[in-house]
Amino acid sequence: MPEIIIPSPTTGPSTPGESGWEDPTEPSTSPSPSPSPSPTPGTVPVPEPSPSPAPIPFTDVTSDDYFFPAVTWAYSTGVTKGMSDTSFSPEATVTRGQAVTFLWRAKGEPAPRTKTNPFRDVKENSYYYQAVLWAYENGITNGTSADAFSPGNPVTRGQMITFLWRTLGKPGATGTGAWYTDAENWGKENGYLTGTTQAYETHAPCPRCDVVYYLWKAVA
Repeated sequence: MPEIIIPSPTTGPSTPGESGWEDPTEPSTSPSPSPSPSPTPGTVPVPEPSPSPAPIPFTDVTSDDYFFPAVTWAYSTGVTKGMSDTSFSPEATVTRGQAVTFLWRAKGEPAPRTKTNPFRDVKENSYYYQAVLWAYENGITNGTSADAFSPGNPVTRGQMITFLWRTLGKPGATGTGAWYTDAENWGKENGYLTGTTQAYETHAPCPRCDVVYYLWKAVA
């Protein structure tokens, strides 16, 4: 069933960051792993400690924010690099194109197997092109109609939770209720819908801080 679009009061020009900082073609900032040295015969190799996440450069995210661990994870893993060198813009609107791109990056940027694009509003030169094709072929999104994805529309909380639920294999699916009912029940049972400043509302736009927060809880 297509995800229903709920008009947002913030409709208008696309939000900043749909290219450039949010462009998935950016070179990776992660260093290439060094080969592990061979252990000396007769000794037990000691595992190296895991590296600490990269410190975040954002002046609008503090360690007191509930989403601080999520933003730290997202920045250190390349899920998002922010809206500028020093700004994450936690309350900014997230488009559907951005949301699916964040999810695709969190899953390692897998290449879509299909070259068939069912959506007339998703162009091959768009930063979210591969992410949307991957999400479509894996049943993560069905679009907002048979031939539209609506990449510039704000992603709602219900859509974001449904994307995550489908990504994880639709646990506890019953097939009853609205397209988001099973996803929300799963989210409630696993504590994904609590802990945010704004209360969860299915059709409310999901801000950047909570998109990353949901991602961190579900797939980090």
